[in-house]
Amino acid sequence: MANKQMGFRPSAFLVWVAVLLALAALGGAAILYGFWQGHESVYNASRWMPWGILISTYVFFAVSASGMCLISSLGHVFRIERFEPLGRRAVFFAMISLVAGFWALAGDLERPWRLAIWAVVTPGFSSAIWWMGVLYGLYLVVLIVEFFYLSRAEMVRRSPASSNPSATASLDAARQRLKRYKSFAWYAGIGGFALAIFAPGTLGAVFGVVRAADLWHGPLMPVYFVVSALVSGTALLTLAIVLTYRLGRKEMGSVKGLVQSLGKLLLAFLAVFLVFTAWRILSTGNAADFLLGRLGGNFWVFEIFMGILVPMVILLIPKTRTMLGIGLASFMVMVGMFLARYDFVVAGQLTSAGREGQAAGLGLMPSLTEMLVVLGSFALFAALYLIGNRFLPLSEHTEAESHR
Repeated sequence: MANKQMGFRPSAFLVWVAVLLALAALGGAAILYGFWQGHESVYNASRWMPWGILISTYVFFAVSASGMCLISSLGHVFRIERFEPLGRRAVFFAMISLVAGFWALAGDLERPWRLAIWAVVTPGFSSAIWWMGVLYGLYLVVLIVEFFYLSRAEMVRRSPASSNPSATASLDAARQRLKRYKSFAWYAGIGGFALAIFAPGTLGAVFGVVRAADLWHGPLMPVYFVVSALVSGTALLTLAIVLTYRLGRKEMGSVKGLVQSLGKLLLAFLAVFLVFTAWRILSTGNAADFLLGRLGGNFWVFEIFMGILVPMVILLIPKTRTMLGIGLASFMVMVGMFLARYDFVVAGQLTSAGREGQAAGLGLMPSLTEMLVVLGSFALFAALYLIGNRFLPLSEHTEAESHR
């Protein structure tokens, strides 16, 4: 069933999708160019710092996907009624976030098909990276199954038979289908909830086991990634809902209360994340020199001030905790989290690179090819969302509102 919530005219919708898909194709061409020329020729990477903005972009999307899945579980898994309308949009968002993240990761791997082959042929059960790949691949499959049954349940709920008390047989059949689809979605949601914790935790372990990098190494790194997943996932989901209804010029109705609840959740997650950020800086020795000094502009301006403190103030004050204020706070958090991922990846390598490597890496800036891949990842994400929002049942409106 098509979702008519987005208020773009058909012509404007087609233009936006065409532009975004063209940008995604440009990013795909940049990935192929990197395959052809070699990473050393087109990426600003070196043997001292092999990971750059493509890895941080993958981390950003993958971790955000986990956070959105955890938020979606509040409704259809844990039966918290106010969050139940979020399920379909949050799960769909998690799916396309993983796709965008894999897109960026493919550009960095240079030969991604080898991963698909050798990860199966020669599994590395003691490798955190192998487990990360397996868990995120399985996670995407579970999300697809979960979204399928959530959508089927919503389509049954919207069908004429489910709202026609005079047709008893049809009504009973519709109720049985609805119950069955919700049950399947619940089981898939349990699996998705578990993977939404284990997958980012394993991704955190990929960094946490590196003893040479002060900023990365530590047993709490998996927990830090799960907490940051809740922050970025909640912010991205909230921003999407606000933009969807505002740009579509649609009445928010009960969605307004839902956004308020998400804003309160985001405030709580930001407070916890601020504590973890302080712990990370105070306990990482040399890494603090890079974050507080050489990378201080990104850290203080974007990560701390713009990404945490200002949004917390906006979400704390009732007068600024409006739909516009919550959307602005969510946007600021997203910008801060994206740059935080980049600083995290870069600073961790600088601490283990040695003097020669540090001198080579201090001027590291993404190359044009890398930026095109990142742009393509975000464009692909946005295009998939516009298409899904147009044609899939993602609306958060209640049954009464949807029949107005």
